[in-house]
Amino acid sequence: MVKIIYLDIDGTLRDEAAGISVRAKAALRQCQTTGIQIVACTGRSPGCVQEDVLALDLDGIISGGGCYISYHGKSLSVQQFSPPTVERFLAFADTYRLGISLELERGIYMNSVMADFYQADAHKKFAGYSSAEIAELLRRNKLSYQDTIKQYRPGRDLIHKVCVTGPHDRLKELRSRMAGAAQIVQDRPWNEQWYMECLPAGCSKGTAVERLNQVLHIPRECSMSFGDGGNDIDLLRAVGTGVAIAGGDPRLIHIADSVCEPPSQDGIYKELSRRRLIPPDLERSVRYG
Repeated sequence: MVKIIYLDIDGTLRDEAAGISVRAKAALRQCQTTGIQIVACTGRSPGCVQEDVLALDLDGIISGGGCYISYHGKSLSVQQFSPPTVERFLAFADTYRLGISLELERGIYMNSVMADFYQADAHKKFAGYSSAEIAELLRRNKLSYQDTIKQYRPGRDLIHKVCVTGPHDRLKELRSRMAGAAQIVQDRPWNEQWYMECLPAGCSKGTAVERLNQVLHIPRECSMSFGDGGNDIDLLRAVGTGVAIAGGDPRLIHIADSVCEPPSQDGIYKELSRRRLIPPDLERSVRYG
């Protein structure tokens, strides 16, 4: 019996262009009325969670890739890097001219290399949209790609995630140097560069899910999750039923219990319907209600 569902946001619950579908919203509300708790589980910082997600009145939000756990508005856990560890990341990126971003609770700092990297990715992702439309989509997604790294205040700004891009050999060296101080949750090629996403040691979406399940006294087999990215591997492994999104990271397909459609095709709604966690006539109430 499913008692709680954990949902990645970008590319899982939410389509970056279209947002959250009406049917997905209805399905989640229906689950909550039957006693199933709904928790968002995102790599985004708390301050970067989109407004349409916050408006869902979810039971909890795991953000920062697992560094922040909030349940009914109460903070249960916060994990961050020590300032000296952040300085080690910055020094390495500066020495080898790598792209780097530092994420904190209220936002993100990045250097010019990383800003250019993300900007190029946005234009590729939203190909066919005008510059004005892309700017509006980035605003709705709470994304801003500018060189802001000099605004970082060591010791005052508490950083929970560091992302780095550059040549594979350099990032491999960085991974070795940061062993024991950082948990690497993504390490993959991206847009002709190598990309690495780092959290404090021992932190991930999976460990956060395990922690919240323990607090709520929910057995692993009574929890379910949906995800599409490399940082969702631990998320799917931490629950009784893991669902991968079609078209996402291929590694998820191999560990998932099932695969559902992407958010643009109402994957969450369809999967919950197939598993009879929502009534078959919910479609009618969504369509005509």
